[in-house]
Amino acid sequence: MKQVSIAYILAEFPSYTETFILKEMLFINKTFPLYIIPLKKGKTTVNESDYKELNDKILYITPLTLIKSIGYCFLTSLKEKNVSKEWKNVLGNILKVNIINTLHQFKLLLTGLYILRLIKQKSVEHIHSHFANYPTDIAMLVSRFSGIPFSFSAHANDIYVNPKELTKKIIASKFVTTCTQYNKMWLNNLDPNSRRNKIHLIYHGVNVEYWQNNLTQVRQEKRKQILCIGRLIEKKGIIYLLEAIRQINMKYQKLNLAIVGRGEEEQELINFCHSHGLSNDVTFLGWQSPQQIKALFACSSIFVLPSIIASDGDRDGIPNVILEAMASGLPVITTPISGITEVIHHEYNGLLVPEKDVSQLVDSILALINDENLRNSLRNNGLQTIIEKFDSVKCNILLQNLFEKEITTE
Repeated sequence: MKQVSIAYILAEFPSYTETFILKEMLFINKTFPLYIIPLKKGKTTVNESDYKELNDKILYITPLTLIKSIGYCFLTSLKEKNVSKEWKNVLGNILKVNIINTLHQFKLLLTGLYILRLIKQKSVEHIHSHFANYPTDIAMLVSRFSGIPFSFSAHANDIYVNPKELTKKIIASKFVTTCTQYNKMWLNNLDPNSRRNKIHLIYHGVNVEYWQNNLTQVRQEKRKQILCIGRLIEKKGIIYLLEAIRQINMKYQKLNLAIVGRGEEEQELINFCHSHGLSNDVTFLGWQSPQQIKALFACSSIFVLPSIIASDGDRDGIPNVILEAMASGLPVITTPISGITEVIHHEYNGLLVPEKDVSQLVDSILALINDENLRNSLRNNGLQTIIEKFDSVKCNILLQNLFEKEITTE
């Protein structure tokens, strides 16, 4: 059986918020010759030792490389009828649509042709993209030019916020993976041929051994600390957590809250703390490395992520940080949004509160802070859930098996 080479198309690499993709690629690279094509080089500082073995597999695209490839793209368009047709469509749209859309289509085509050149040089035989938006637009275009099959992984924002031509992408793909049963049902409803079972559920999972080491560390905090990790954007619901901490600190007892992450709502959240006397109780830490997050898990009492469905329909799938907290022995409070209920079962391995319900959030935090038996019960059951269902090795084996079934040749 011949093992085919795979090109992964990513929106950005490296990325603090997508380390689960890095872990997946490291695993898949052990079985399949792998190339990584980020559409943008990440600005975040990630420990390069975490992906050292992939360094020679990363093919970055820069504006300069695209400019240099214009001549190649022009020659290709003369030789290939389907490529020439794409150029004609872009030029024909100049008078029909706005200039911004036309420029986007031009960039899409230029990027696709440049990647076509790369994958021909590397003898790539399958394309896989993460997120059903721009990376999959590129993957589908390259597949159409080359005849090389593609697949993609769908997550959250890319499904529920402006899911452009998602049905078309599902139909054109070899297969689709997604990280929650909730997503799978949503995508099956978009697939007119859903009986083919093209949509596959594969959880992301976490490195249980890495996070479980936290259990050996003793939590001896003098003042209880609440921990929240995530992008500082609407769907994380962090404003409701701040209000809950304000009420607790005013009426009951003093708690510390540490917030890890950055995002468009960061200044608004900081301003809320200044306006409501929380500046000494809430610490904004920005992005932290996995090692730093591990230390934060060890010195915290509770992990809280009050996710909501955002005004534009955006929502979480299963935030990996919930799984990491559970694997670290930290009791979790969150909301029953999207796929979260596939992990958290109320009062068994975590606590669920209705989205935007500050009163119940306050009650749940106080219940955990003041009930050691409840904390221990949620910790033990949470860890067992992760071991049984969300071990990243087991999850990545499922993906590896899917690749072997769908894309290997005799």
